[in-house]
Amino acid sequence: ATFAQNASKYCELIVYRPNFKNYIAEMHTDSKTTKQQSLVRDGSGGKMKFRSEAEALNYIAGQGWELVSSYYNSHQNETHFILKK
Repeated sequence: ATFAQNASKYCELIVYRPNFKNYIAEMHTDSKTTKQQSLVRDGSGGKMKFRSEAEALNYIAGQGWELVSSYYNSHQNETHFILKK
């Protein structure tokens, strides 16, 4: 029981830049999360836009998530960050 209480949560943050405009971030905690559900949103529920991948990552870090690993998917032109809390 102690292990379950102290177990870290993991998620995948995917950051991409559609049409070379602002960066958009999606946070996936499991494989059932749809693209619409996974978009990082502001306090009013609007889709957040970031000026850079670093800005998106800093925002998520401010929510208590810690970077574990990252990789770039050149086929999809997006960066994947594995995070834990």
